[in-house]
Amino acid sequence: MPNHTNTAPAATGWQHLDQPTTGPADTLHASIHPGGQLVTLNYRGGDPLVLDVTHLDALASLLAQVKAATK
Repeated sequence: MPNHTNTAPAATGWQHLDQPTTGPADTLHASIHPGGQLVTLNYRGGDPLVLDVTHLDALASLLAQVKAATK
């Protein structure tokens, strides 16, 4: 499934990324903060998860473990 990029106006410095999921209204959303050091992740309008970009590999690894454990 391709990533969908919607870049906010350049003046804000924010970059927004959306990834549709299987549900008709479900989308994973990421906002890269100005300066690129932090990323906010959101799903279904729930509480946001703010990560330092240096922790993205750890998040990817954790998600891979969850995926493997739920097969």
